[in-house]
Amino acid sequence: MELSELLARHGVAPVVLEPAPPPPAQRAAFDRVAAMPPRACSICGAMSVTARAVTLVGAGPRWVDMCRDHALAVRRPFRGPVTLAGLAADLRAAAQEAGIAHLAFYSSFEVAAACRQRTGPAMTAPVPPVSEPDTSARTCPSDQVGPCGTCARPTHKYGSGARSPLCEYCDARAVANWGRPLRAS
Repeated sequence: MELSELLARHGVAPVVLEPAPPPPAQRAAFDRVAAMPPRACSICGAMSVTARAVTLVGAGPRWVDMCRDHALAVRRPFRGPVTLAGLAADLRAAAQEAGIAHLAFYSSFEVAAACRQRTGPAMTAPVPPVSEPDTSARTCPSDQVGPCGTCARPTHKYGSGARSPLCEYCDARAVANWGRPLRAS
């Protein structure tokens, strides 16, 4: 959704917003968000987490302070490539556009992408001995550490934040065998 549409939907007239320097005013926006006390969202009045200096029709440059939900509502979706092959095609087009068409990308780029899709990550860390605690056990209170349900490795098993009675290594094997939907999250 466009910012002007969001303001119109909530009945916020552009002329009531504070005047701003002409965009881009990134440094001023950072200072505005960091100011104490925090400013209110221009749309709903909640605490703002972002500010934009935008030029609105009939009002000129204005500050629009937004809470998280309203900032996400006007955020444009990512439209870039989502695969390595798409990224390689975009890089080739950009190199050609910049006049450096003699720059070549090695075919290993695509081979690596295809290999990764077939086999998963190329390198995996070796599983430490069972006597070594799980990384989750190192960051939780000691009263929430218990044995893994499969290998008995010390893991974050009890209390808030515990995902599963399995350590990260046994959990990864279970996900590989049964898939993520069957795991507790």
